[in-house]
Formats: sequence, structure tokens, C-alpha cells
Amino acid sequence: SHFRGQIGVYEVWKDSIERREWINRCGESLFFDSYRWAHQADSNAKLCTSESSVLSTLTLTKAEAYHNLVYRLTHMGVPVSAVCVQAVFDGEVDASTVKHRLDVLHELQLPVYVTGFQIRGLDPAKHAYELEKFLRIAFSHDAIAGISLGDLWDASSDDPKHGAGLYAANKQPKPAATKLSRLWKEEWHTIQTKALGSDGALVFDGYYGSYVYSLTSDDQECSGTIELTPAEDETSYAPGSMWGKRGAEADAQEFIIQCEWEGHVHIPVWATPAAFVVVLLGCLYACGRKRQELVAGRHRQIPQEFYAP
Repeated sequence: SHFRGQIGVYEVWKDSIERREWINRCGESLFFDSYRWAHQADSNAKLCTSESSVLSTLTLTKAEAYHNLVYRLTHMGVPVSAVCVQAVFDGEVDASTVKHRLDVLHELQLPVYVTGFQIRGLDPAKHAYELEKFLRIAFSHDAIAGISLGDLWDASSDDPKHGAGLYAANKQPKPAATKLSRLWKEEWHTIQTKALGSDGALVFDGYYGSYVYSLTSDDQECSGTIELTPAEDETSYAPGSMWGKRGAEADAQEFIIQCEWEGHVHIPVWATPAAFVVVLLGCLYACGRKRQELVAGRHRQIPQEFYAP
């Protein structure tokens, strides 16, 4: 309970299909109860079971078995609210296999988290290529809710010869580190500078995450932050429910911003000239894309208000 509310996702049990010593010795009740105990300790956290070799080019049996296990747990009332897969590849990543396995897990309609992602046994250039390949597949898949990396540094690996880290043993960045930085800081990052329309609105497509905005008029500036997260109907992963429209296909989210400048009496931005410039800096937060609308005005209840100093 010490970490209650501080951790969003817990891997409660790893490799329950392959390593069943504890389950065979103590019975399945221990397996089920471990999730109930974790849920009692932190009811707001997502709890997942985690399996390895689900995304590798082995037979589909492991992915199907994992799908059936999670399906059974959820329908028994065990508080499993996510699916975790350990993505460790020895050599090249088979794109079609990864997509197909994710499609199988997607049928569970639970968020899927990739954990410990690493690629071993390749030269630095090939390692970077395969890392980017997998990240693009996972990032674009509707099932994926998050990706965490494994070895950061080759020297920290159980076997440094695997070369799975983003940094070499001498602490120098490898090509994979450069690839990852470019994806997260450039391609999967939203930066826009635009003038507001005549209705005082700005519509854009952006990635989920934290946005810093700045509105300027003459020598006055109004700035703040907003959080673009999946709408409630996009996070309904209940087994048996239908997926709603997600990402850019879903309805635009609306954020209403008000500025208060000296010489103005709480003038909403929509009423001022269209000379305002909005600078939006988007930081990647999770998977998917989303249309959102920045509106300054009086159309609906104001979820957030921002004022200049």
C-alpha cells in the first residue's frame, strides 16, 4: 500500500503458462487471489498478467493460450484489467507475426502493455532498424496502451554480448538511441504555430499527451498547459463491449481557454481579433492520435481556465 496511487500498472504474475511451479504446488486459488490482494492494496491501478514469447515467431499456440487464460480470468471476476506481453526478440522482428498476435490479444478488449522490449544478437545498425520496425507496429496498433523498454545500457544486461541496450558498454549512444529520440521528439510530437480562425478556434490532430500553449496579442501573452487523454468512451475495454471510434476518428475534444490581461475585462479569446497566435508543443504520452479543439469562448462549461500573471 506504500505505492498506492503512484503506479498505474502492475505486473502481478509473470509467465503463468510456462512456469507453473507455484500454481501446481499451491493450487490456482493462489494465482487468482494474488490479483485480488493487489486490487485491495491499490484499487485504482491496472493489474495484468504477463507472458513472454507471445510476439515471437513461434507457433500461435502461446498467443491463443494467453488469450484464453485472460478471457477465463476476466469472466471469473478476477480483477485483471490489462494484458502485458514481454517483448524480447532474438534477432529480427517478424512484422506480420507481431501484428497478428496483437490482433489476437485485441479481441480481449483490454489495454495491452508491451514490457521489457529489447532486441538481442544484432549489430548496432540492424538493431536500430528492427527496434524502429517494432515500435512503429506497436505504436500504430489500437490494442497498445503503453511500451516500456528493457536494457538501457549494454553493460547492465545479463549478457553484454546481446547488445540489446540503447547505449553501448562505453556509455556512448547507439544508432537505436538516435532512432528512438527522433521518433519521440520529432515524428511522434506535435508542434504547431497558427492564427486563430474568425470563430476564435483552432482545430488540429495531435498525439495524446501534455500540451503547452501560448496565445499572444501585441505585447501580451497568455500561456498554460492542457492534457489530451483518451475520452471516456475510448477507454471502455470491458470484455464483450464494442469498440467505439478511437483516435482521429473519434469526436474532437474541446478545451476552452480564457485569458485575463491588463486593460481587458476578462475578455475571452474568441472576442479578440484573429491576430492571436497559438504555439502548441505536444509531448508523446500514450498510443493513438486524437482530434482536439482549442476554443476560447463561452460554448460550454469551462473545464480549465488559464490566466496571465
